[in-house]
Amino acid sequence: MSAISKIKNTVVLYVQLILMTASVLLIAACDSKTETVVSGIPDAENLFFTPDGRLFVSGGENVFEIFKNQHGRYDKLDAFHESCLVEGLAQSGEYIYGVCSRTRIPELLDSYLIASKIEPFGAHQIDPDLPGLHPTMNLEIISPLSEITIPNGVAVDAAGDLYIADYGAPRVFKVTFNGPLEVNSISTWKRAPGMLFNGLKWKDDDLYFTAQHRLTTGVLGRIKQYSDGTPGDVEVLFERKQAVLDDLLPYDGGFLIADYLKGSVLFWQSGSLQSETEGQTFFAPTAIAQTQGPLFEPDAFLVTEKGVIGDFNSSYGNKLGIFYPQF
Repeated sequence: MSAISKIKNTVVLYVQLILMTASVLLIAACDSKTETVVSGIPDAENLFFTPDGRLFVSGGENVFEIFKNQHGRYDKLDAFHESCLVEGLAQSGEYIYGVCSRTRIPELLDSYLIASKIEPFGAHQIDPDLPGLHPTMNLEIISPLSEITIPNGVAVDAAGDLYIADYGAPRVFKVTFNGPLEVNSISTWKRAPGMLFNGLKWKDDDLYFTAQHRLTTGVLGRIKQYSDGTPGDVEVLFERKQAVLDDLLPYDGGFLIADYLKGSVLFWQSGSLQSETEGQTFFAPTAIAQTQGPLFEPDAFLVTEKGVIGDFNSSYGNKLGIFYPQF
């Protein structure tokens, strides 16, 4: 894809999303109904817990680890220091991976794969002169993603291969490795005309996804993976008109899904919508994670609330919120 085509596709998509988001927030004219865990997460986008309960969140040009400081309050440490807008995150083994896109000339819209080993740290290691910087971790660029228009959601399969959603073209890419920080290959794994992929999650041998179908309809779908690693057909499981369904979380035999425009989280199970929070419970939710120890009691959910795309300083969104569902 030429640089001009890439810029046109990206500008059109982001202008549409900004206009839709602005109209929703103006109509809502209300505050987020979640408790704030950490504020000042610009363009809050994605999150995940490690198996031992460490929490990482992407937002703007940052990848934060959330921790409790010496005062017992939640705080954040930045582990990424490039001028590159971070989207999806995932863990494979002892490493964290993410995708990002440049936002400044001359590398505008160039995309990259970033990674770091997940290193232990203690609060005593934090430099008092640099209190917001992670003392032991720094994600670095390990590969360009030159064929991906807008890298978005990221997921890892049982073999440790990485899958990246392209929100600018109807494709999911597969990344294989020679070692944790050495990319072997990046190739198109699945094409799906009309679909712009968003969130990705593996469940058993199936890759579940959220996507935009022809821009106006949000969908939840599934792609089966055969024993030889090749993908099956795209199966649409649920769709909602005039919606942007963002990331998804396996939950109770189904999925929790963030509805970015409606400002809600919905619960899909057994082929149908089971329940949903009130609209505008969240300011443009993007991703969901179930709480776990030692940072949290395991009876709630965390949600990244973006707000208006590109507005990093507004009180509308730009935060990590917590809510207690009635699902």
